[in-house]
Amino acid sequence: MAGSLTVHQARLVLPDRVVVGDLVVEDGIITEIGPSVQRATGLRIDGRGCVLLPGLVDTHVHLDACEDLGSMSRAAVAGGVTSVLGVRSARTPSELKAELAQAAELSRVHYGLYLRAHEDNLEQVMGDGRARGIWVSGQLLGTELAEQLFANTDRVLVVDNVLPERIEERGKLYEGVTDPSEHPRIHDEDSAVVATERALDLARLHGGPTHLLHVSSRREVDLLAARRSEHVTVGIPTPNLFLTEEAYQRLGTRAVASPPIRESRHQDALWEALRDGAADLIASGHHPVRGETKDRPYPGTHTGLPTVEWTLPLLLDAAQREAISLGEVARWTAERPAAAMRLPRKGRLETGYDADLVLVDLDAIATVGRDAPVRSACGWSPWQDRTLRGWPVVTIVLGEVVFRDGEVMDEPVGRAL
Repeated sequence: MAGSLTVHQARLVLPDRVVVGDLVVEDGIITEIGPSVQRATGLRIDGRGCVLLPGLVDTHVHLDACEDLGSMSRAAVAGGVTSVLGVRSARTPSELKAELAQAAELSRVHYGLYLRAHEDNLEQVMGDGRARGIWVSGQLLGTELAEQLFANTDRVLVVDNVLPERIEERGKLYEGVTDPSEHPRIHDEDSAVVATERALDLARLHGGPTHLLHVSSRREVDLLAARRSEHVTVGIPTPNLFLTEEAYQRLGTRAVASPPIRESRHQDALWEALRDGAADLIASGHHPVRGETKDRPYPGTHTGLPTVEWTLPLLLDAAQREAISLGEVARWTAERPAAAMRLPRKGRLETGYDADLVLVDLDAIATVGRDAPVRSACGWSPWQDRTLRGWPVVTIVLGEVVFRDGEVMDEPVGRAL
C-alpha cells in the first residue's frame, strides 16, 4: 500500500543543495518539488522549522540476533531508517524465500536479505535472484573458494572483511586476559588490514561488484586510497565513528564489537575517508545482544551492539556542531548506500523517486534512554544517557507515515528490495 501526502515549507536536502519548499507525494512516489506547490495532495504535513531528508538505507544489519524484523523495524523507523539490508541464516533459495515471506508480514521498512555463501552452496547462491547480495563470511574469505565465488558472479558480494582464524590465533597470545579494553589488541589493526587487503585483491582481480561491510582502522584507510578499485564500495560502521577507547571504561564488556572500537586516531581517519571518498557510506552494523549476554566476563561476552536507531540522531548532532553538513548526511546514509546496493529510485529527494523520507527537528534535544526511549529488543544503548540535538519527528515509507512524534505505527508497510 502506498500513500499520498504533501510536506509544506521544510528545508529540503536535495542532491546538490538545501532549499526551503514543498514536496508532493502521490501513490508513494515523489511527484513535485518546488518553492510553493499549488497541487497539494493527501495528508498535509507542516514542515516549517524542520528538515526533510531521504530515509536512511542501512546496508548492514544482523537479522539473526535477539529480535525479529518486526521489532527491529520499530527501532529503525524511530531512527529515520526506511530500508534495511542484512543477513539472517538463509543458505539456500528455499530458506531465503521463507525469510522474505516472514519479513513481508512484519516489517515497517523496506527489506533486502543477503544469502550466506558457504563452501557447499556456491552454485545455489550465485543463481538466486531474490537475494539482495551474497554474504561472504570471514571464514570463506580466507579460503580458495572465495576466489571461485569472486570469479563467477556479477552479484554484489557483501564481504565481512575479517579473518576469524587469525584472530583466534591472536586470542591464544592473550589467554587469561579478562579486561575488555584488550579487545582491539586481539582484533588488531594488522588483522583488519590483512582481511581488507584480501578482499581488495580478489575484487581487483575479478572485477565484480564488491561491498566491504566495515573499515575500522587508519591503515585500512591508507590501503583503500592506494588499492581500491572503482567497483568496490566501502562502509564505515556507526560505532567506529561515534565511540572510542573510552567506551571500554564506561560500558565494560558491552563495548565489545566486531570490528572493535579503536583509539580516536582511527576514528579521525574514518571521518577523513568519508570526506575524501576513500569510503562511501555509513551503515549501522546493528547487531543487538541482550545485556545479560554482554555482561559475561571477557572474552566470554558476545560481540555486537544495537545501533540502528541512533545513526541519524548522532549524525544530526554532529551537523548541529558543524562537524558535517546535511548534504553529507544524506549522501553517506541514503544516496550512496542505495547506489552500492543497486537500488533504483531510492536515496534521493527527487521527482520519480520513492517517497521514503524522514522529517527531522534539528532543535529537538533528547537524552538516550530517558526522553528518547530505547526501542531495540535488547533494551540498552551504547549511547545511554547521552544528550543529542536533532531527532526524527516523522518517518515515511512509500508515502505512508510509519513514525510520528514518538509513536510507531503498527502496520507493516515495507516491501522487498
